[in-house]
Amino acid sequence: MSLAAFVCLLFGTAIGRHHTSTVYPVLLEERSESDALVLQIHHGLSLELTKVSVATEALRLRSNFDRMFTDQIVNGTEIQASLFEDKVNMATVSVEKTSDGVKVMGLLNPTERIEPALFERRSIPGRLPHVVQKIQQPLSLERISEQKLKEISSRKDVHVNMPDTVPIEVYIVSDESHNRRFADRDFLVYLCIFMNTIKIIFRNLFSPSVEVLLVGVEKAARVKSLNIFLAVIAL
Repeated sequence: MSLAAFVCLLFGTAIGRHHTSTVYPVLLEERSESDALVLQIHHGLSLELTKVSVATEALRLRSNFDRMFTDQIVNGTEIQASLFEDKVNMATVSVEKTSDGVKVMGLLNPTERIEPALFERRSIPGRLPHVVQKIQQPLSLERISEQKLKEISSRKDVHVNMPDTVPIEVYIVSDESHNRRFADRDFLVYLCIFMNTIKIIFRNLFSPSVEVLLVGVEKAARVKSLNIFLAVIAL
């Protein structure tokens, strides 16, 4: 069984954010044998990070300008090489080590994001200032109570053989107002962070489990609609 999920992200109306705090991330531990990291964001939050795998190796990038399409195949493994996740905190971040300190960008959890503070003065040697921002319209993660779980009956048919894993291939279409702020590589990293957050949410599913894979991205130049919609087509 295979599913293809076509996601159209028309971010004509961006998610609102406001400044909350300035932090100075630092790597506390790095395990080379497992590519695992322990990253301290501040004294109250340390992330135990492992590598992310959310994009196909041959990632298709299509550019659309005035109905002229240009296709290229991008190495998805290289795009996500700097990406890490903390499954407990539902964090997905890009981590880049520099001579001045570590640069971090992404989601610390479903309600907060982090990025380098370009205009902040560096007050701690060896550490770069970063801004943590609260997402005003975070992902809805309503927990189901035990009572509600008792009221849900199983839909499993004993006569149907379900697959252990259902693969979902995702193709993202982004309008100009959303993608024009990014260079191609930064744009793909941004989308991988977004998709891995969705993948973490799906990780709670079982019988069958769900595997999310980003297979392609289209940068549309002119799209009139400003809505966000998701269409899942069973193949």
